[in-house]
Amino acid sequence: MQHSYPQYIDFIDEDTVLTLWNKGEVAAVPTETVYGLAADAENDRAVAHIYQLKSRPSFNPLIIHVADMAMAKHYARWNEMAEHLAAKFWPGPLTLVLPTASPTHLSTLALAGGDTVALRVPAHPILRRLLAKFGRGVAAPSANQSGRVSPTTAAHVRAEFGVAVPVLNGGACAVGLESTVVDLTGDIPIILRPGAVTREMIESSLPHPPQEGGTQKTLPPQAGGEGGGNIAAGADAAIIPPLTSPPLAGGINIEALAGGINNEAQAGKDHSPRKRGEQEGGIEKTLPPLAGGINREAHESANQRILKSPGQMAAHYAPSIPVRRNATSVGADEALLAFGAHPLPGAGRMLNLSPSGDLVEAAANLFAFLRALDDGRYRAIAVMPIPETGLGEAINDRLRRAEAGSAGATT
Repeated sequence: MQHSYPQYIDFIDEDTVLTLWNKGEVAAVPTETVYGLAADAENDRAVAHIYQLKSRPSFNPLIIHVADMAMAKHYARWNEMAEHLAAKFWPGPLTLVLPTASPTHLSTLALAGGDTVALRVPAHPILRRLLAKFGRGVAAPSANQSGRVSPTTAAHVRAEFGVAVPVLNGGACAVGLESTVVDLTGDIPIILRPGAVTREMIESSLPHPPQEGGTQKTLPPQAGGEGGGNIAAGADAAIIPPLTSPPLAGGINIEALAGGINNEAQAGKDHSPRKRGEQEGGIEKTLPPLAGGINREAHESANQRILKSPGQMAAHYAPSIPVRRNATSVGADEALLAFGAHPLPGAGRMLNLSPSGDLVEAAANLFAFLRALDDGRYRAIAVMPIPETGLGEAINDRLRRAEAGSAGATT
């Protein structure tokens, strides 16, 4: 059964967002990273509506946005590394993956049946006000169809969903790139997804090197990335390919949740701390053999867990036409995503991420420019080389996934 949304021709205000969240509905809201499809993270039906709108694989968990560290501790089992990183980078574009609190108050669907939770305190003032008033966390993945380019303006959300999704217009996103995701469930932190908070920033914020003999092993960096240091860069992002969607723990069915949840039970649901019931066991998924000599120990470790955060699928953030990275030439039938003071000549259309070579400016422009160049008149989007240092690691991560996701696109 498909959920029927009213038509939202005009942008909505903050009071309307709170009304929708309290009714178990979805509203698109701004963050400093990208716009998100936000709904009550404790409400199974609300979370199911997010998956339904995004056509999202059920094994891909959602980041939970919270008002402050106290709310994060309500949902997760906190540790020393989380304390240091949250104190340094929250509010801001850093997501921490931690074991869920027991019992968990979060929707099992938002956790994709797992026993870890991805948490973030956003920096956008509008969303911070909303979260403080709402009093609970919201699941808020990027406001686009799963695997598509993320939206950095309210207009992008409207272009993606039309008037079917209510949108709060908070202006253009300041960062324009999804948050860095760090797994803190073991003794050694692992970057699952690079972002605006760089590996160097994270390493310099830790009070001491991780203890030896930890449960997590330092894994090789993802292709083209940096190596060494206390952080295993891009570990899961590099080793987990797209998978077919496994059943959720406890046999949860997304369509049933979206259309057939017991309304009486939902209406009478108490949002104060309560016991939801024992969490079902995590999902195991056997991965195919790995190509390219990827560390076997890392691969076997990945076999024992589901994805811990969004943005780990190999094919992601993809335009509808092919993306060609590290271009050294460009044809008249291609669009060019340039970087630096000397764009390649000959493109049918060109947008420059940063004429001055500023990686912060490039990150802020990345998704908006990919959307603008996603035009069927062109055979492909050629992307000039971008340094892999600092924020460039996150930019190249998104471009690699865009290239993989658009590989089957036709022109």
